[in-house]
Amino acid sequence: MSTVPTPTAGNDAALTQQQQFFEDVQASLKKWTDSIIILPLRRWHSFRSFFADPAIDPRQAINTLLLNEISQLRTEDPRLADILTARFLQDEKVRVVANRLNLDESRIHTLQAEGLARICGALWRREQAALMEHHQQWLHRFDLPATSRLVGIGAALAELYQLLAVAQAPWIVAIEGIGGIGKTTLASELFRQLIDYSEYKAFAWVSAKQHFFNLGGGITPIPRASLSADGLVDALLHQLEGETERFVALSAVQKQAILQQRFKREPHLVVIDNLETVEDIAELLPLLERWSNPTRFLLTSRVRYELDSGIRHYSVPQLSEEDAIFLVRGEAQAHQSTALAEANDEELRSIYAVVGGNPLALRLVVGWSRAQGLRFVLEDLRQARGRRIDELYTYIYRKAWESLDAVAQTTWLAMPLIDARCATLEAIASAMEDLETRPDIHQVRYALDCLVQLNLVDVEGTIHERCYSIHQLTRTFLQEQIAKWLV
Repeated sequence: MSTVPTPTAGNDAALTQQQQFFEDVQASLKKWTDSIIILPLRRWHSFRSFFADPAIDPRQAINTLLLNEISQLRTEDPRLADILTARFLQDEKVRVVANRLNLDESRIHTLQAEGLARICGALWRREQAALMEHHQQWLHRFDLPATSRLVGIGAALAELYQLLAVAQAPWIVAIEGIGGIGKTTLASELFRQLIDYSEYKAFAWVSAKQHFFNLGGGITPIPRASLSADGLVDALLHQLEGETERFVALSAVQKQAILQQRFKREPHLVVIDNLETVEDIAELLPLLERWSNPTRFLLTSRVRYELDSGIRHYSVPQLSEEDAIFLVRGEAQAHQSTALAEANDEELRSIYAVVGGNPLALRLVVGWSRAQGLRFVLEDLRQARGRRIDELYTYIYRKAWESLDAVAQTTWLAMPLIDARCATLEAIASAMEDLETRPDIHQVRYALDCLVQLNLVDVEGTIHERCYSIHQLTRTFLQEQIAKWLV
């Protein structure tokens, strides 16, 4: 009969954690003198200090803690404490305890489970307090973006968490997608969760973000110099080593060596946000390869980069229509835009028809429509008119557009001319003829490679044949705004 208590509150992730905690504590009780069996307790914040100090015998320290909890239980229910003492500390059989207490063996099992639940519950509360302290100690160091009103990212969070919460490859994971799709939001929520429930020893978050988003006013550039590889090294040293003058006179190579020693000694989680804006990315990527394992790097980027040692790519999908409508309602309620919050689904589908499932664009539409009215905002987006609309399109697309050669630009422009949801290579090449250009099919293939690498075009299909699609916001943009950039 199992004596592990089953948690009854909280979400699935919390229940799994609590259940694992109870099992680890019970295992430690069962093997009162076994120093190996306690090793799983290293994963829990409330026990880590017992293993970190070489002057402390972890087994003895844990036994002392368990004895204290049993002693506290004895003041509340002596019989439960006696049963736990007999079963685990004295290693008595159930029938022996049952005979001595004149109880059925099934009753002993029931009381033992109740006693374990009381002990584990008290230790779990201690763990939660230690976890909160650990959480606050780390989070106060970082200026993380807010993650309120998270919509449509549950599946992505679960998939990436499972990838990042185990001590095995891939050691470098890239969250990729076009501007405004929610890469930083996803990374930020993952970062918060992994601080709580992972075995990483230290954390760092460095952002190369170059814009500030004001949902009422639009997109504002941040007046600061671009981040370089050396600047990123300095930022990591500052976060992980603190204010120290000994780094001032060190060369770039010496600073990198200090970080490499840290990263190779014990696992860290390092987030580099907006990787594509780092000035000398070619110098940085080899550093990340050398520093990884057991340290893991989580990157957000508009551009897909490849590394010799391997990188796991996760492309952020746009929100579904249902999630987009839910997001719009939530934003409207939060910003007291009553008319929009109370609009029916059909009215809100008109937003999705123009901007698709780009979370940034959806939030900006909510902010702009408070003063201007939804009909005018959507028409401005369709016609690509107005300063705010130009700022949005410039933020998402301009840099990528300017990096494309003539064939890639024409290939991208041909995408809205195709009726199919997902277009084949041949269909795209045929559509390009309508733009009075006849590129070689191999040039189109190369152009599509570039567009996919920049996350301007999505790709799917079978192993033998791929097809290509664009987001609805990209379609709206290509139909009007791009004409202004071609002048």
